[in-house]
Amino acid sequence: MRISQGKKRLATRTEMDKAALAILDHHRLNGLLKLTITQQVDQRPVRAYGARPASVRRARTLTLQAEVDEVAVQAATRGFGWRVYATNAPLHGLSLEQAVLAYREAFLIERGFGRLKGKQLSLTPMYLQRDKRATGLIHLLSIGLRILVLLEFQVCRRLAEHNDHLAGL
Repeated sequence: MRISQGKKRLATRTEMDKAALAILDHHRLNGLLKLTITQQVDQRPVRAYGARPASVRRARTLTLQAEVDEVAVQAATRGFGWRVYATNAPLHGLSLEQAVLAYREAFLIERGFGRLKGKQLSLTPMYLQRDKRATGLIHLLSIGLRILVLLEFQVCRRLAEHNDHLAGL
């Protein structure tokens, strides 16, 4: 077994198979790739030297080849793009269409909270000692978030009126 660049070479097919399956499991790619492991044995003669007799050295090389299973990939991609919504609203109070319309833009809400934690409004780090001050800061920053979203909405509307684009909006 040779070691190069600090990486361990897998010596047997079972080790390589186990490592490959672990990688597929980690990346959730089971069934999407067809793996084949091939073994090549190279023999080279070694001449006699001193008391050592002549011999033949064998070097085994394992190769892993991965091929995409197109049928499995197409079957897996059919399920992409679907969202699952759950609500505690009563069935008679919110129809399926109303629920989808209400929750469709949920990523915008998450984006707003991301802004509170990000560079624009910077909720973190918060070095306040009293809960009232922390609550006040959060209220103030949520007002700032609403103003920021309103400004972005107005800019997008004006850009749409003039058929213009601005990167990031």
